[in-house]
Amino acid sequence: MDGTYRRIHIELVDQEGHPLRMQDEKHKSVKYDIIARDGYKAKQQVE
Repeated sequence: MDGTYRRIHIELVDQEGHPLRMQDEKHKSVKYDIIARDGYKAKQQVE
């Protein structure tokens, strides 16, 4: 509640918690893009 900028870190993991690896129908690795904001501003406390 201090109005500072907070960074967001996104990780894709499988059910066991290991990094997620995506493959196409020919079992070749597929790269993926995540579209998200870099962060957000925390709410400020109202007096």
